[in-house]
Amino acid sequence: MNQKNKYRVINQIVQIIVFLSLLAIITIIALNFSVNGHLHGQFEIGFNIQSIQVYVFTTLIIIIIICAILSYILEKLDSKNKKFNH
Repeated sequence: MNQKNKYRVINQIVQIIVFLSLLAIITIIALNFSVNGHLHGQFEIGFNIQSIQVYVFTTLIIIIIICAILSYILEKLDSKNKKFNH
């Protein structure tokens, strides 16, 4: 496997990790979603994250940020290799 293909495979793996992390974040939000209505016409919409979910939520956000940076670096390396190979 040459260097160009390695960058693409790693980038695809990183993108899959980002997708799964986003899916997990959306699931956490959906499972903890709440709507409180009052007779006076006031209502509240939100989600409540408690205990271990805070750590999971924060870890997933950090994973997404790291993967975004890694994906950017891999794209730059891949484009640099294309310039040198042509």
